[in-house]
Amino acid sequence: MEACPAGHTDLLLIAKSPEVWDPGAVQRTIRLRLRPSTDQAAALAQTARRFTSAFNQAAAMGWDALAYYPVKHAHPTLVSDLINQARVKAAEAVRSAFALKKKGLRFSQPRATACPPRDNKHTRRLDWAAQTASLSTTDGRQVVPFSVPVYAARYAGGSPDSADLILRRRLVAARGRDPAEAGGGTDR
Repeated sequence: MEACPAGHTDLLLIAKSPEVWDPGAVQRTIRLRLRPSTDQAAALAQTARRFTSAFNQAAAMGWDALAYYPVKHAHPTLVSDLINQARVKAAEAVRSAFALKKKGLRFSQPRATACPPRDNKHTRRLDWAAQTASLSTTDGRQVVPFSVPVYAARYAGGSPDSADLILRRRLVAARGRDPAEAGGGTDR
């Protein structure tokens, strides 16, 4: 498998874990830069698209205890834990919209163009020594290498509660052309 083209897409795993001295009060967030192959990057991007679609479907349904089955039926390639995480994120967004309504502020139905998949201990495993992440995708489990930024090295080795997969497209500018026309884009 060939490596993902440099400068094309950033894949970040934002790992959140509680501090040892006070697990209930503080979460430490570490950004891990994933270095997937082209095939792995495609599987992760497809998983993110399916997760966003599941989020939007669950948000449109509101918080319905029976929302799992229609969402799972519409997204059969997403593992159950990712369906549940999409439902949880949708419920958080719907609650936020209702809180705005209660305050008399403008609100609308939550809808995402890119909702980062939220992994948990069942859908993501980190091997700090080998610097690999095993992630559930729509194309099965993928073992993806990652790097730890120097500033976060002292926090490596923990056991994150959750992690969000962030896919960012870098702005690509061709000489004398609009970046959007040159095939580049903005952060998504």
